[in-house]
Amino acid sequence: MEYRDSSILAGRDTSKQLTGLDGRVATHLCHQGTHYVISSPNQDYVPLPPIGRRELRLRANLRYGLEDHCQWPQFVVPKFKHLVTLPRKPTNAASPLHIIWWDPNPSDFVSTTSGVATGLGTLASGKLQLLSAAMTTLLESVSQFTNTSPTPSDNAMESFCILQNQLKFAMNTLKCSKQSFTQTVFSVTEFQRCFLHLHGFLSFMKTYRLRFDGAFPTPRDADNVMGGFTNNPATAQVLFQAGIPVWYIEVWDGTPLSRNILKVVDITMPNLSIVMGDHAPPFATIFMGDMLSEGRYAAIYLYAANHVASGDRFASRTTGTSAPPAAPSIRTANMHIGTSNTSLAYSDPRQGQWRDPQARIIETGRSRFTPLDSVYAPYSIPAWASALQNVHCSTANIADINGVQTQYVLPDPGLFAGSNNIQRYIRTFLQIRHAWLAIIASGGSPLLSQEWRHILNMDLTKPPPTGSSRTAQQRRQAWEKLQIKPNELNHGVQIQGMSVGVPEWNGQQYPEGTDIPASVIREILWWIYEQNFTHELIALDLRLTDALHPEHRTAKDLAEREFRHIAPCFGSTATSCFKLYTVVDRNVGLSANTLVERLPHIQSLAKLMKTWKGQPIPYIILQNCDRRQIQYIGSVVGAEFEKAVADFYCQMFWNQFGRAPQIPHRLNRPE
Repeated sequence: MEYRDSSILAGRDTSKQLTGLDGRVATHLCHQGTHYVISSPNQDYVPLPPIGRRELRLRANLRYGLEDHCQWPQFVVPKFKHLVTLPRKPTNAASPLHIIWWDPNPSDFVSTTSGVATGLGTLASGKLQLLSAAMTTLLESVSQFTNTSPTPSDNAMESFCILQNQLKFAMNTLKCSKQSFTQTVFSVTEFQRCFLHLHGFLSFMKTYRLRFDGAFPTPRDADNVMGGFTNNPATAQVLFQAGIPVWYIEVWDGTPLSRNILKVVDITMPNLSIVMGDHAPPFATIFMGDMLSEGRYAAIYLYAANHVASGDRFASRTTGTSAPPAAPSIRTANMHIGTSNTSLAYSDPRQGQWRDPQARIIETGRSRFTPLDSVYAPYSIPAWASALQNVHCSTANIADINGVQTQYVLPDPGLFAGSNNIQRYIRTFLQIRHAWLAIIASGGSPLLSQEWRHILNMDLTKPPPTGSSRTAQQRRQAWEKLQIKPNELNHGVQIQGMSVGVPEWNGQQYPEGTDIPASVIREILWWIYEQNFTHELIALDLRLTDALHPEHRTAKDLAEREFRHIAPCFGSTATSCFKLYTVVDRNVGLSANTLVERLPHIQSLAKLMKTWKGQPIPYIILQNCDRRQIQYIGSVVGAEFEKAVADFYCQMFWNQFGRAPQIPHRLNRPE
């Protein structure tokens, strides 16, 4: 059989109106022995389709090449139908959206000049401002649409919320995190992907959903959106009627076509902006299969989630290094505990309590169950401070006494506030902060307070000691904790034996001999509290929730759990976002000054608790976690509701971890 252009044009009739299965243009493609005709009723070219089994992986520019749905048309997948409404790259370089397809180069990377790590840095401020401006405009459009009557459905609103949170988190990652150049490029492309997904979903909800339903007439010309390939005649017709670029693919045996094809064209190959060359070193293949599969999109989301989801940071720590003393015997039903160990680390009058003996030399008698009494301490939130003091600390409540973990992602602020060397501790912390966050992000484990104390006691102006004394050994062991596990994104990051540069916080440097002001130390300790509380909440939720199967959780599941259910507990605004905290001039989220401001976030935490197993959930929590009933919660019930949520959280944390939780604090003095 011969495959002739004349056979493609056999049904050509310029007097007839085109349908979704006809073509302004068409082309013949032979792939692995199978012949296809690809036609479009609303485009003047036919792009090369990502046909057949293909390998999906990040390429040299940290995009997915020809298989990248943000760069090149893909096959329509019903579950992700909004992806065909992603905008195309503008041809005008002056367009505000042009930055969304921009590829960073090394000149856009500003290396950090202080700390114990080399190879970390941030995106240049000019590019960051362009990305931020594009985000602000898009978020304003989303807000205008979602606040206009009729409002979208609950499911649509939830999708908008998740997409916005992901976009804000991606932006704050670029603003707040010190990363390798490769990681920075990945963060840029992830921000761009999140931006395009939200933009496409907004366009779908505003316009194309209505066109799909036949509410709007078919436009004369297709819109300037990505479009897609399909081998489904019904899908081709729907996309055509909605004004979305569509390319219909049909297996062809060479016989004359009856469809109305007006012109045969050569296939359009990707231009140089579609990078197909591999990164050095190459990234792993994350999916191999047919591009019609939903799995190819799931693989992209999963790969991104692996670098976004925190998961249970404490699960990676082996219990052998952190197990508490053997469970003491319980003498009576009222939980009074008999023990021969009378040198408890905390001088707490309550009976039936277990304390970590290793903390004795660190805290000098301070109870972690009471607020810090220090000029450097952030401001307590009454409900949470009370909840911490109300914890019933019986070992009988601990789910697994042999698995108690007393580590901290960041050092307990009491370690600083209770020390006579607070200036040195803070300086050391500022010098290791970005390196430590990179270590944690690449799979590092939280540390015991004793380990944190050794690290904070280090003199970073000198190399690690080489002697055989106990102190020298302890400090070498501390340095060993500051080692980063190499992966494909942190290439080039190294932890060196001495710090360089001047300690810095929030853009301000503090040279040697200059005291860091108490107000700045308070900011740092607040930031530590927030980071620790966030990671502890995520870990506690994963241990207690029945919403995720404990043995079948993907990184995508974890990321969705964090952004859908946990992020709303925090003040997720443009300046203060989940997991990435910046110093702000007002108290937000669970620490907001007024109960009215706190209630939505208290409800979000209560809703999270509804899925927790292991202990009956107080009725007041179950009764008040419906967001639609928030206007009916008065001040008295609201205060009781907040207290119940804080009490339940602190007790459940003790039951799982066998120590006091790190709780939310206020950075700014309550009004």
